[in-house]
Amino acid sequence: MILIGIDPGPTHSGVVWLKTKTMEVDRHGLLDNHEILPHLRLVSGQPLAIEIMQPMGMAVGQETFDTQLWAGRFIEAHSRGACNDVYPIGRREVKLHLCGDCRAKDPNVRRATLDRFAKTGGGKTPEKGTKKQPGPLYGIGDNDVWSALAIAVTIKETKLT
Repeated sequence: MILIGIDPGPTHSGVVWLKTKTMEVDRHGLLDNHEILPHLRLVSGQPLAIEIMQPMGMAVGQETFDTQLWAGRFIEAHSRGACNDVYPIGRREVKLHLCGDCRAKDPNVRRATLDRFAKTGGGKTPEKGTKKQPGPLYGIGDNDVWSALAIAVTIKETKLT
């Protein structure tokens, strides 16, 4: 089974396709939101893990509202209104699951995510590896894609076990 993890953004979103049985990243990318919608309409049988906004008691800008609008559009495209196999999750839940502390920062979440994967590549970060010795997470570089992977890993470990 492939789990789709999305970290939505106002114009582009990080997306990861995670093989749940083997914990392998099938593919990943930072994609234009309009490119993601048609794909989600075709894969409604696959589970979708998607970050949703949580109230923080702070004023937010238009970008935040646009991001949440896209999260809703992705859920609708995937589930066609049924919300089957959709796992919305807040950032606090991801931090708490991966790091044990909801005050964790992005570098802590990334390290905890890296630690979930075998150290089989080369270089300073074997999980990522190098061009000559690629690891299981080779090529992931964008922060939104790392977030999408953290979202997918959290849902896989908490909801799909």
